[in-house]
Amino acid sequence: MANNQNKIFIVGALNRSGTNFLSDIVQLDARFEPSPNIGEDYFLVYSDLLETYCKQTTRHWGKSWREPNNTGSQDMIKAIGESLLSFSLNGSSCSQHVVFKTPRADNLSNFFKMFPELKVMLLVRDGRDTVDSFLKSFDNYSFIDVVKLWVKGVESILSFIEKCDAGSKNNVLLLKYEDIINGCPETVNKICDFCSLDPISVNINSIQDMPLRGSSVIRGGSKEVHWGLESKPKDYALQGKWRSWPKFKKILFNLIAGNTMKKLGYGKA
Repeated sequence: MANNQNKIFIVGALNRSGTNFLSDIVQLDARFEPSPNIGEDYFLVYSDLLETYCKQTTRHWGKSWREPNNTGSQDMIKAIGESLLSFSLNGSSCSQHVVFKTPRADNLSNFFKMFPELKVMLLVRDGRDTVDSFLKSFDNYSFIDVVKLWVKGVESILSFIEKCDAGSKNNVLLLKYEDIINGCPETVNKICDFCSLDPISVNINSIQDMPLRGSSVIRGGSKEVHWGLESKPKDYALQGKWRSWPKFKKILFNLIAGNTMKKLGYGKA
């Protein structure tokens, strides 16, 4: 597939980290569109099964495919990654500048095996706000379970970055949700440079003027969270809702996630 350099992946540590928000920012540059057939692709999340399939299949092939280093398996998973991109754009004229997004970082280690030419933006958010928003948005999860999911997602992202080789690191950008919503000029410039965005269209003012999408609080009269656009109320707080937690909840969060929060530079609850 041509023009893979114009295809950007966004991966969040956990749902409610702001992947839709970051995708909308990229799309302030009118050249970019979301994947037309798939909202959140989850291409990587179950890719451990795909990796097993490729290894198990190619071990039955001729020796020339298996050596050295099981190159047949590596070639196969790369070909499947390319096919997934084509599949997601099937029947669409959207083929030049595309944003893909997934709110989970499971099996992120397979990213460059499947998409060796693509860029990926990794998005983290204060775990307390992520957990708070997640619990307000989705049922059937306990507080402890969601905190552990957040830790797992962040540790997956940090491990992925640590293990990237020098060449791959140029195609990886780690972002904090708070730096974006607080209008950090350096962060906005990094996003523009990384994605080759038009800085006239994508700037601090245009980002802060964006409406809300998928807010766990502002639902436009709907009882459930939706992903349509909603006007952002004046002085609406995009962070810090966890501060109303009871003390025991803050202590419990710190016990489970304190070390991971420290790695990201966040403080204690």
